[in-house]
Amino acid sequence: MNRGALVPDELTIDITLEKVMSLNTEEGFILDGFPRNQFQARALEAALQTKARGLDKVVYIDVPEDELLRRLEGRYICRQCQAPHSIPADRPANQELTCERCGGELYQRTDDRSEAVQKRIEVYRTETVPVLDFYRERDILAEIPGVDTTEQINRKVLEALGL
Repeated sequence: MNRGALVPDELTIDITLEKVMSLNTEEGFILDGFPRNQFQARALEAALQTKARGLDKVVYIDVPEDELLRRLEGRYICRQCQAPHSIPADRPANQELTCERCGGELYQRTDDRSEAVQKRIEVYRTETVPVLDFYRERDILAEIPGVDTTEQINRKVLEALGL
């Protein structure tokens, strides 16, 4: 993961399906970041069919690559309280990075560093983008533009879900 590669399918599928399959059929669920490839999508679909369930909607928040790079390369975490922070790339090099919430030291996860981010985007293009067609074919994909305010994107997601 730190190199930008995906966690092995077997592990990801086992962990996710164990939880999803333990839910009552009346309970809904939201998956974030799963499935990330067609093998995972097919495993999820097959498992849900055993419980006569399907997916109502798959929401894809489409963010242009340059914006993804900007966001990921500026993502820092507080060592003390784990609060996420967005640090602008044009900040002064000698600026001390401290948490707005608790004053703790901020650090950047190794998987948010430039080399790993580039690898994650490459893996995304080759493995995850085809999943969009998988769900388009099933007519359950809702595509939401991902460059707007958080509130506007949230509103669009809720609308796509019929909420």
